[in-house]
Amino acid sequence: MLQPSDPDCISCQQAREHLLQGIITAFAIIGSLAYIPSVIAAYIADFDDIIIIDTVVYAWVIYLHFFRQHSYLFRAYSLIFLNLVLAFFLLLKLGILGAGILWLFFTPILSTLLISYRQGMALIGVNILLLGLVGYMEFAGLLAASLPENNTSLWLVISVNFVLLEIITVASLGRLLDSLETTLFNLQTKQSEIVLTQEATIETVASLAEYRDNETGNHIRRTQNYVRALAVYLSDRPEHRDYLDEETIELLYKSAPLHDIGKVGIPDQILLKPGKLTGEEFEEMKKHAVYGRDALLKSAEKLGNNNFLELAALIAYSHHEKWDGSGYPQGLAGKNIPLAGRIMAVADVYDALISRRVYKQAMSHRQAIQYISENRGTHFDPDIVDAVICLQQQFLDIADRFADSEDERRTLKAE
Repeated sequence: MLQPSDPDCISCQQAREHLLQGIITAFAIIGSLAYIPSVIAAYIADFDDIIIIDTVVYAWVIYLHFFRQHSYLFRAYSLIFLNLVLAFFLLLKLGILGAGILWLFFTPILSTLLISYRQGMALIGVNILLLGLVGYMEFAGLLAASLPENNTSLWLVISVNFVLLEIITVASLGRLLDSLETTLFNLQTKQSEIVLTQEATIETVASLAEYRDNETGNHIRRTQNYVRALAVYLSDRPEHRDYLDEETIELLYKSAPLHDIGKVGIPDQILLKPGKLTGEEFEEMKKHAVYGRDALLKSAEKLGNNNFLELAALIAYSHHEKWDGSGYPQGLAGKNIPLAGRIMAVADVYDALISRRVYKQAMSHRQAIQYISENRGTHFDPDIVDAVICLQQQFLDIADRFADSEDERRTLKAE
């Protein structure tokens, strides 16, 4: 079983990425506000070395903020290292009662947040060594004394309390982060299980409709892959770019199998009739588009206007409309037909053409493409037909991979 620390716990790493960028941004903003006053104060106090270190640190933080092509670990360790260098320098310059002690305290906390609890505890050890080094240098007279009369007791009190407080802080923060990561991981696992359950349910329900119509589960797989291929291709077009984002394309892929779910409401003597339907029978057959829409919208309402089911209802209701207005159930024409329905129409017809049914033989891929081309601007959206022609090798590959039988595979590739 996956653990929160595993590479596959994507959400945990994404959370750290957002946190890192937030900290870098905060450093950059605060630095922009504090840099000039800090430089002026250092100049007045004749602390040229502080001006240099402030400039180097601030410049690197700005670099990390605007140039994000580096890896997460590079940016995280860079920030931790900068923080540690600044803390040590200010300790040397200003002593244990100066600003360096605050930066030193923040370094293990930063490491715990961005890397791990162990890294944070390791940096506490580094802090202890630095405090000891700076304390020794100060009492040995190597630094300007910052403690009143080199008060050893005060130095010990400050150092001991600093270390204890930091251990408590890092330990508490580490425990909190472990709990949050575990919760996040569990939510991610449950979400994955829900998605898998949803997909299995969709395929099962869709298969019921397909089996009643003497079709197969592979029809579902083929058509949803045609739909995704077309949607991805069309998403590069300016007129479709805003609608066909990654989320919508994924929803189209998942909802495509439900396009004929309304067939469960059509009587067997009509749905399974091997010959041509009479006018009255065809009118009854047309109702499957309405049945599918109504069933899906009813389910969507129960789930609080579910986007996935609403899109599935739109496809079920509109994929038999034709570009010239001669389709059903509404007789919509041109771009009044929802784009999702126009895409599904081409995918569904192509697959129907290359599939064998009790009332017809399968066509080859070449014949199916020719039929779709001949119906450009009448049955189908011209732009989508052009997309099919550009993607015809991809359509052939999908059809071949999910072919129902070797006979259909041979027919598919026939010239």
